[in-house]
Amino acid sequence: MKKTILILIIAIIFATLLSGLHRYTLTKEQSENTVTVSPVAATATVTISPVTSVTPTATAAPFASASPNTKSDIIEDNDMATMSGAGQEYDSFFDFPYDNMSFINDSVYESLKEEYSKINFYSEFNPGDLELYDLYKEKFKQLLDNEKVFIDKMGDRYFISELSSPTYQKVFDDYNSQNLDYYFFDIDEDGSPELTIDNRRATTGLYIFKFMPEADEILLWDVIEGTWLFLWGSKTICYNHEGIRPMFYKLDENGETEFIVSLLQREDFNQRISQAEVVYLAAMPKYMDIDKQIEITEEMRNQSYIDKGWEFYYFRVTEEQYYDLTDDYYKAEKLANENINKVSYSYDDLFNESY
Repeated sequence: MKKTILILIIAIIFATLLSGLHRYTLTKEQSENTVTVSPVAATATVTISPVTSVTPTATAAPFASASPNTKSDIIEDNDMATMSGAGQEYDSFFDFPYDNMSFINDSVYESLKEEYSKINFYSEFNPGDLELYDLYKEKFKQLLDNEKVFIDKMGDRYFISELSSPTYQKVFDDYNSQNLDYYFFDIDEDGSPELTIDNRRATTGLYIFKFMPEADEILLWDVIEGTWLFLWGSKTICYNHEGIRPMFYKLDENGETEFIVSLLQREDFNQRISQAEVVYLAAMPKYMDIDKQIEITEEMRNQSYIDKGWEFYYFRVTEEQYYDLTDDYYKAEKLANENINKVSYSYDDLFNESY
């Protein structure tokens, strides 16, 4: 009997111990699964790793481009555009932040493209009335031979050898009509030819003279100072310094500027992306007549780079957009360079040729 009771007591104690051990095992497993997991697993879940969790877009500097002149860094937000210097005024285009300029969005590009589509870059060297040539050549020969004075825009009269320039002082240090180049065509499209003296060999520029038969007077119609200015045809002038900053001028019948189209290419080493790139800029056409000026919307202004000196609103475009905007410009340039030869003369050629 005692032996039976002892066996029963031992069995009860053993069962109790087994139950406690099972509860302890469950609690330990639950604790390990919900509280500690493991330091490695937790790190993988929360932070992943700096290499795999942070993409190049997240770590790259603002407005970075995968390659030059792509639109991967177009700025849509005005605050971000401001960070790239867009929407701000600069004393000159030399001061633009070329390393960090933002591209315009599609909406502004379409507005710019629409305005460029209105520009006729093509211009002919209109000859005018050929029956007038002999009389006009006679008068211009008297001018060049210091036998006839001209009248400048201030109403003052000078002989050609006395011609002076506010920029370059005396134009002809040693005046010799036979050492100059001449263009003879109807530059103001009034039907009669004008004479242009090209003195750019001396870095002074172009001097355009107009004969007034009613008064038998010769007027200095326009002065175009600078080495990199070229005649593109009637009422048309272009500035082009080795293709870096082309500027297209359209003139009125008095030689005054009607509007200007300005372009800009800047090739440089971009420190921010550690590679060379070309920045392409196109300005909104600038009209001198206030009634013809293009309205610059807030969206346009916020994405522009403003040259205060010239009062141009420049926009950064891709290379593809640039050449899309300027396709007619460069075709017109090629034609002008060919056609000007038809109206170019030396002194002897001009005055020994009859019509």
